[in-house]
Amino acid sequence: MPRNEWATSTDLEWMLRSLDGDTGRKERVLAAAFCRHVDHLMTEARCLKLLDVAKQLSVPQATAPLEPSFLRAALYRIELCADGQGEPDELAEICELTDRLSRSTAGYYYACFDEDWGPFDHDLIATCEAISAVSRACCPRVRLAEVSTHAARAAYRARGGTEQKRMDPVESACQCNLIRDVFPVPPKWATRVELVCQSPTANALAGQMYESRDFDAMPILADALQDAGCADENILSHCRGPGPHVRGCWVVDLVLEKE
Repeated sequence: MPRNEWATSTDLEWMLRSLDGDTGRKERVLAAAFCRHVDHLMTEARCLKLLDVAKQLSVPQATAPLEPSFLRAALYRIELCADGQGEPDELAEICELTDRLSRSTAGYYYACFDEDWGPFDHDLIATCEAISAVSRACCPRVRLAEVSTHAARAAYRARGGTEQKRMDPVESACQCNLIRDVFPVPPKWATRVELVCQSPTANALAGQMYESRDFDAMPILADALQDAGCADENILSHCRGPGPHVRGCWVVDLVLEKE
């Protein structure tokens, strides 16, 4: 696909293939962003329900000492490890536990389901898919395409989808936008961008957004950069555009001098 189509592409498979070879921080934070986009399927109530069903079905991993907030806590660990603030062994442990829990619970539920239980619980399967996405994001080598797939399957199930292995097209389109927020162009086409218009205000704004994961101040960041002398339209338009913006946003990373 031509380079100039990256900015508008909805070909998720091509975009993910274009990221092959980037195994560092950017890929890890993007994986976390895919998961966070479906974190409404990771609430404490959903996790408690899943653990309860897992225990009823005698899933071995259900005996692990897990807090109801374990999925959202895992996302924080992923992001911290991406920034070198955690131990890789932490992620490996989360990866193994969540993978077994999600696969076993979904598998047992499919195998044991009886119509006397009531309607098939697609919400439960949606949470299992969300757990699988988190698991792939924790792998020593991020399985970004698999994170994408499981997150889109989770969204499909949550919207009432009944077919196995179907992905939600709306979620897949959102993932294309998330990719563009982190990678303005594929790594193989990237050239180093120097920001020569730093200012304390811009740095403080970027740091605050990065830590809070709240990017509502992106237009204000554009104003601060412009006041400091930035005339790069790509940078300014990205800040003032509709988003979405996530941890790993290429402009915020540029201001904070993150690779």
